[in-house]
Amino acid sequence: MKTVKFEKLYPKLQGRWFTTIRKTTDLTEGMIVTCQTPMTRFKSRVTFTHETTLDRVPTSTLTYDTDTTTRLEALKELQQYYPYLTTQSSIILIGLERLEGYQ
Repeated sequence: MKTVKFEKLYPKLQGRWFTTIRKTTDLTEGMIVTCQTPMTRFKSRVTFTHETTLDRVPTSTLTYDTDTTTRLEALKELQQYYPYLTTQSSIILIGLERLEGYQ
């Protein structure tokens, strides 16, 4: 089973549905994965993968995904993981459904 790692326990991970922004992925719709944070592990189902550029991701999705309040803060958060990321960079938006322990 594939593992999707998160460097911290983002608030989005407490809900049933959430997204993650990645530069590359080999995940496909319907795949069951383990999501891992420094404090938790749980199973999720990939609901979609969508390749786009960062500037095309809606602000509400971008700020929710990164636990920030502005696009600039979100970009800075993502640059911690992808230092050369710009608003024109190609990214993959991945939708996940938590299969256990959501609130």
